[in-house]
Amino acid sequence: MLYGYSFLIRSNTGIFRMTYNGKNYQGEANGFVCTISYENKIYAELRSKSNSYNIGKKEFSYKAVESLCKEISNWIDNMCWNTLVENEGSDVKYFNYKNGKLAYYEYNTHLRGTPIIFLHGGPGGNSNTIRARTLKLNHPIYLYDQLGCGQSSSIPDIKCWCHTNYFNELKEFVDKMGFQKIIIIGASWGAGLAVGYATMTNCEKIESMILLSPFLSSKKWEEDQTENTKKLPAEYQKEIFDFNNGTGTIENYRHFMSEYCAHFLFSQACNRENGLSAGLEDPNIVFKTLWGSNQMVCTGTMKNYNLIDDLPKINVPVQIMVGDSDEVTLKTAKLYSNLIHGSELKIVKGAGHALSFEQFESYRNNILSFLNDNC
Repeated sequence: MLYGYSFLIRSNTGIFRMTYNGKNYQGEANGFVCTISYENKIYAELRSKSNSYNIGKKEFSYKAVESLCKEISNWIDNMCWNTLVENEGSDVKYFNYKNGKLAYYEYNTHLRGTPIIFLHGGPGGNSNTIRARTLKLNHPIYLYDQLGCGQSSSIPDIKCWCHTNYFNELKEFVDKMGFQKIIIIGASWGAGLAVGYATMTNCEKIESMILLSPFLSSKKWEEDQTENTKKLPAEYQKEIFDFNNGTGTIENYRHFMSEYCAHFLFSQACNRENGLSAGLEDPNIVFKTLWGSNQMVCTGTMKNYNLIDDLPKINVPVQIMVGDSDEVTLKTAKLYSNLIHGSELKIVKGAGHALSFEQFESYRNNILSFLNDNC
């Protein structure tokens, strides 16, 4: 044991900063306390902080700290992770926003470093707490469900709701949570929300941003979907053409969307069923209001949404990441990257728009590399 030193145990359950207290090593994370003691043998013990309930204790053989930490991390997750996943809703807290309550989640807030805020996609999606935790980032982590989404309050007057309301919502969340500096990781519409907030505040509180498959313009999004559609077999191109011109049926549209999602939302053959199923899903009320019922054409309150001209105003480090078969075309991704001075563009092979699902390790490695270089 390295008496007097501190080290991290990085598990999905939590990132424990283990510190020697003169007797043993101890660390806390997300409501758990881990203790490592040496009594001729090495023992790790895990208990619940709230009620001191002893979850388990296990003996480990002596080895290098890095290997030992990995073994203890796996043991902690074997003890807790499945239960945490099943009960992730219990992690929710509420922020009193002027238009209702925002559900938010926080993990590893004991860690040093700039807080990371994850912004979910949509509009109309919800926070992916599991994905955020399995990244095992050495930062405090925050996520929130945008108004009308997940466990947050419904939108009071949804017919008048637009993207600028969400920009203001994020600003209020950041300010009232007391964050002085933040790192933003936004996916799809969440990337657009990040850019909108950045330009509205002149990046005042932003240390850096990661924009995943960014949706930054309704018109550009439509153009990209048209380009992607040309890559599909002729029968699908005809189905969406007829539907958009009023001569097709809803069945034609859904048949097209299933094939489209099987190519550009999910791109791998092993995920084809996921894509086919996604194409049949009926969008929720938030998506329909802001974008519209037809995912290929914007008819909602975001019809004039366009942040492209704001990109040169961003003056913080930015990583843009897209899949090589993304709904966001590579041409568009390169355009966005070129407009943000000093930004880096990462193209993930073998991934569609759901790149974090299809290529998690590449997604994670890109994020870690960017954070190591810029935070």
